[in-house]
Amino acid sequence: MAVDPAAAARWIVRRHERRRKALRRRLQSAQEDAARIISAIAAQYRPLRIYQWGSLVHTERFSEISDIDIAVEATSSGGSARWHGKMTTGPDRAIDFLLATLDEAHPAVLSDLGAFGAFLRQVRDRTGPG
Repeated sequence: MAVDPAAAARWIVRRHERRRKALRRRLQSAQEDAARIISAIAAQYRPLRIYQWGSLVHTERFSEISDIDIAVEATSSGGSARWHGKMTTGPDRAIDFLLATLDEAHPAVLSDLGAFGAFLRQVRDRTGPG
């Protein structure tokens, strides 16, 4: 069976366009999820600052396996203000959370925040009510 190069090229273009549109919808959904999560964290926990990094900040890196990366700067509470973990917002989206005082955060995390992160929200200052 002969392959028609022009038909194959059209198929590849259509496939690429479908993927591009699906990724655009998925990115918008992930950004909406992140905004809701960040607002809930700010309201419930009143951290000092909230940062976001990864492919939702650098959207040119967004893909089907992208997750939501959020760092929350908390005040020190006896040295135990650290928490890192994963949760999910649904069947297809994970969230990486980091909660720490910046002086307790791992240097690699601080490097990632500096290189790839975006400061999102100043929730309160260090002297403000918790």
